[in-house]
Amino acid sequence: MPKTSVGISSVGSRTGKLLKSYLQERRVYDKDGPGVVCYGYNPGYDDRPILNTHCNVPKVDRMHQMANAGVRLVPWYQGSVTSTAKYPLLARTDYGFSGRDIMPVFQPEEVPWRVAAGWTWFSEYVPIAQEYRVWVFRGYHLATYVKELVHPKEYKFIGRNHSNGFNFVLDHSRQDLTSEAIGAVRALELDFGAVDIILGKDNNIYVLEVNTAPGVMKSHAEPTLALLADHISNWVNEGFPPC
Repeated sequence: MPKTSVGISSVGSRTGKLLKSYLQERRVYDKDGPGVVCYGYNPGYDDRPILNTHCNVPKVDRMHQMANAGVRLVPWYQGSVTSTAKYPLLARTDYGFSGRDIMPVFQPEEVPWRVAAGWTWFSEYVPIAQEYRVWVFRGYHLATYVKELVHPKEYKFIGRNHSNGFNFVLDHSRQDLTSEAIGAVRALELDFGAVDIILGKDNNIYVLEVNTAPGVMKSHAEPTLALLADHISNWVNEGFPPC
């Protein structure tokens, strides 16, 4: 084992286990190593270099950070909703994943009901022409995937993900998404992230969110995770340089 090595804050998921195996192949993994990679969960280490320190900040706080940095977001609201909001809205929670927290809000009277039931923020629904996932690491573009519906019979819930019949297909045509994705990751003071971006039917680009623990098995993004492992390995071997 080299003098420098890195552990992962959580390897409970299939993707976490795969990332661990990739780092083992690169001979930089040690669960008790001097560095830590936060893949969606930060256990609160404060005495070791951490990659993606802010990986589990509440989503509404992330929206504030991105908005303050000028990232183009869908119109969104925290708690109260302005009278000019366009319905339907989508109610969100701070730690939802795979779209499981998303609930529709059809009219203003429903907003306080959702708040009372635990939802913390809302976004307007922007009609979608296409949705993408863009992976970046410290200002470098790793890959862009377009989300394509291939199993319409499985589209039973809100969200463009594998559970709802979507596949993720590598897309080399949308270079214009890269700067927006890098800006979103930088605004959140993250080292890496997989940014969900939509092209609206109004021809505008909007950032939806930044995933800090994106799954790769069902989206067939294993090569991109391997590329991320290469960058993590470089970070370890270079002595954990700050972002």
